[in-house]
Amino acid sequence: MFPLQEYDYGKLRTYWENYSKFIHELESKKSPNPYRVERMKLITESIEFLFNDASEDMQTIIQLNWWEGKNLSEVSAVLHMPVSKVRRMQRALLADTAERISWV
Repeated sequence: MFPLQEYDYGKLRTYWENYSKFIHELESKKSPNPYRVERMKLITESIEFLFNDASEDMQTIIQLNWWEGKNLSEVSAVLHMPVSKVRRMQRALLADTAERISWV
């Protein structure tokens, strides 16, 4: 796998942030594009797998930062860990996401 760039991390992060929107769109069955539907299924299934497989701390990071919109300082305060560690944990998860969805 090629090293991820800032653009990649940003795009992969939006998949996590928009997880509930993807689920809603899949459930509504309104997308006329079969490729988009299959891609969203792969993304949501990957997110569900990685979330369920993640440590409790990582699940907290996902919930607070990506799904509730709290900033990294707030998340790190809740978990009593440095912001740099939270960021490293996120990047590792995004790299796992990229691998699962065949990003590169």
